[in-house]
Amino acid sequence: MMPDVKALASELEGYVVGMRREFHRHPEISGHETHTRDVIIRELEAMNVKYRLLDGTGIIAFIEGGKPGKNRVIRADIDALPVQEEAENLCRRKECVSEIPGVCHDCGHDAHMFVLLGTMRLLLRMRDDVPGKVYCCFEEGEETNCGIDTMIDALKDYVVDECFALHVYSGLDAGKINVVPGPLMAGTVGIGFHIKGRKGHGSRPDQAINPIIPAAHIITQLNSAFMNQLNVEETVTLGLGKVTAGEATNVIPDDAYVGGTVRFFDPSEGEKALSIINRIVENTAGSFMLS
Repeated sequence: MMPDVKALASELEGYVVGMRREFHRHPEISGHETHTRDVIIRELEAMNVKYRLLDGTGIIAFIEGGKPGKNRVIRADIDALPVQEEAENLCRRKECVSEIPGVCHDCGHDAHMFVLLGTMRLLLRMRDDVPGKVYCCFEEGEETNCGIDTMIDALKDYVVDECFALHVYSGLDAGKINVVPGPLMAGTVGIGFHIKGRKGHGSRPDQAINPIIPAAHIITQLNSAFMNQLNVEETVTLGLGKVTAGEATNVIPDDAYVGGTVRFFDPSEGEKALSIINRIVENTAGSFMLS
C-alpha cells in the first residue's frame, strides 16, 4: 500500500519554509553559487545520500529506489539575479529579504531548491516504494546558461528514462500544480546588439551619426516582424529588457546597445526568429549610414 504522500509532505512544511528563507537571504549570481552549494551539501549529508560535485557549482545527488523501474531526473536551478530586492511587497513588509545588496532570488530558484530538497526527503521516507533511481540535479547558472553543458555531460554517465523540471508560476492558484505531456517551459536564446555611430554635440546632429535613432527603429520593426512574420500557431516571444546609450543629454553617443531574449517551443521557429532579428538589425542600421 502506497504511503500517504500528501500527509508526508505536510510534515516537511517547517523544513522547506526554513530552507527557502535561508536560500532567499543569501542569493548568489550565476557561476558564483559557492555558499549555496555548501548549504545543499550540508543538507545532502544530513540525508546520508551520495552526491557528485560537478566542475563549477553544480551537484547531482542519488536516490536508489526499492523497486525496479524507470530512472528519472529531477532538476532545480540554484542561481539568483543581479537585482536589488525591495523590503516590502504590495501590502506589507516581507518576512524574508535578500541580505546581499544588488542580488536576489527574483525568479524563484530559492523555491526550486527547497522543493527539490523537500522532495528528496519525501522520497527517502518512502524509498521502499520508489521505482528505479532518482538523479537529483542542482544546476549551476541557469540564468546565464553557464552550467547546463556541464550538467548534461555529467548525466551522460547514467541511464535516464525521464526528466522533470519545475518552475514556480504566479499565475497558478496557490496549492495547485500543472503537469502536461511534452514541453511546458520554452527554450530561450539571449540576444544583444550594438549600434555603432559617431559621437558629436547635440546641437549639430548633422555632423554626427546618432545610434539611438536606428536602435529605436529596430525595436519597433522587430515588434512588427514578430507579429506578422512568425507562425501565429507557434509560441515565440521577444522580450527586450535592456537599452543603453549615452551619458549626457546634450551629447550624441557613438554606441547604443539593445538586449533581451527570444523564447520558443519549436526550434525551427526559434531559428526563424533569430534570422528575422539579424536581418532587421543589419538592414535598418545600414539605412542610417552616411553615403
